[in-house]
Amino acid sequence: MRYTEQSLAFIMREQGLRPTKARLRILKLLLEGHNHLSAEEIQEYLRDQGYRIGLATLYQNLSRLTEENLLVRFNGRDGLIRYDATLEPHHHVHCLKCGRITDVQVHEDQLRNLQPVSLEAGSSLQEWDLQELHLELRGLCPSCRD
Repeated sequence: MRYTEQSLAFIMREQGLRPTKARLRILKLLLEGHNHLSAEEIQEYLRDQGYRIGLATLYQNLSRLTEENLLVRFNGRDGLIRYDATLEPHHHVHCLKCGRITDVQVHEDQLRNLQPVSLEAGSSLQEWDLQELHLELRGLCPSCRD
């Protein structure tokens, strides 16, 4: 999907965020299919597009976009913080061989069936007031499996 600067600026203003050139370029890059990138990878993609941005400035903008819920950040299997513009609830599957990260949907009814391993946790997760859920799946992607 293609996003215009005007549409992205509107989204940012709705969140109370000033739409700077850096923020517009970062958000556009991630929304147009370059998800799960580290800050250094984002910097490299932007440089390849002719836009130079310092790493400190990039981190500041990624932090603001995350704080305003326009991006999600998570720890990749490689230990790097990665950024994702898919805001709908989802999880990730990581390829153990090539490092590919793919979004996966886990439905709420599937999560309700999870049972605690320890009795100290309670007899059911429904007794908990869950605030966040991070489910990480690992395996070999179709390309690496063969």
